[in-house]
Amino acid sequence: MNIFYTCDDNFVCFAGISMISICENNRNIDVIDFYLLGDNISDNNKQALGELLIPYGRTISVIDVPQLEIPRELCNQRWPRSAYTRLFSGTLLPNTVKTALYLDCDTIIVGSLKELDTISSKYTVSGVKDCISGYYKENIGLEKDTVYINAGVLLMNLTELRKMDMNKAISDFFKTYSKTMFFADQDVLNGILKGNVGVLEPKYDMMTIHYSLSYKELIKIRRPSNYYSKEELEKAKENPSIVHFTTFMTNIRPWIEGADHPYTKDFEKYMAMTPWRNMGKQARTKRMKDKRIMAYILLAPKFLAYPILGFLHSVVRPLLKRRRK
Repeated sequence: MNIFYTCDDNFVCFAGISMISICENNRNIDVIDFYLLGDNISDNNKQALGELLIPYGRTISVIDVPQLEIPRELCNQRWPRSAYTRLFSGTLLPNTVKTALYLDCDTIIVGSLKELDTISSKYTVSGVKDCISGYYKENIGLEKDTVYINAGVLLMNLTELRKMDMNKAISDFFKTYSKTMFFADQDVLNGILKGNVGVLEPKYDMMTIHYSLSYKELIKIRRPSNYYSKEELEKAKENPSIVHFTTFMTNIRPWIEGADHPYTKDFEKYMAMTPWRNMGKQARTKRMKDKRIMAYILLAPKFLAYPILGFLHSVVRPLLKRRRK
C-alpha cells in the first residue's frame, strides 16, 4: 500500500503523528510504503521520520518538491503552496506507484485501511463527500447534485492522473472561477475532475463537524446536496477508520490549548510515541477565540439560530460572492 502526505517543515510533526497511528492500527497490511512530498523539509526531520518507522518495518521516501506553477492568488496562510502538491502527485511520485492514498497531516488513523488497498477504481480520485450546499458547487461550474469530496483523504489513481496536463487544468479553472471559489485546492480538485470523482464510505474521513453536530443540525446548517444518509453517518461515527481534525467554530483541535475534540486523547497518545512528544500545545489565537464566542451566540437558541445560520452559510454566502463577481 502506498500512502503519501504533503507539507512544509512546520507540519512534519503532524505527518509523523498520523504515520504512527497508521502503523499501530494496520499491522495486518504486509507492505506500507510512505512518501512525503515536502516543501523545504529539514534534514533533522527527514531523519526523524525515517527512524520513526523502523520498528514497524515501514519505509518512507521524502521527495523535495520543485517549484510548481500555482497561481499566487490561490496561496495564503490557510492554504499554502504545499496544499496543492497533491494535484501533481502523478508526476512527483515514482512511475512505479500506480495508486496511492493521500492523507492530510491533520488526520489520525484509528481503524483498518486494508479495504482501501483492495479497491480498484475507475475514477481518478475517490474521497468522502463534503457537507456543502449545491450553491457552492454551482460557483465552480458543477451541478447542485454533483459529487463533491473533501480533499483531506483521497484514494488516487495515478495512472489516470498522469494523463492530465495539471498546469493547464489549474490555470484554466482559475481563470474562470477564481472570483467565486471558497475552498481553494479542494474546489480546484473537484472542479477539474468533475464527473471523474468516486465516493468512499464516510468512515474514511470523519471530520470535526460530524462530532460537533447531530445529523439534524448538520443538515439545517450546511444544507448539503448529494450527501450521506443519517444511518451511513451514524455507522461511521461509531466505527471510524480515519479521524480528520478539520476546523469548526465550536470545536478546538487537539494540538491547541483547551482542545475538546472527542479524539484528543487518541491524538495525544500517538504524539507521545514520536520525537515531537514534547512540542506542547499551541495557544489559541484571537481569531479562534472570536469564532468560538460568535458560534455560541449564533447557535442559541438552536431552534431559531440553526435555520438562520444555515440560510446565511449555505445560500447567502455563495450567492453574494457570485453577485460580486
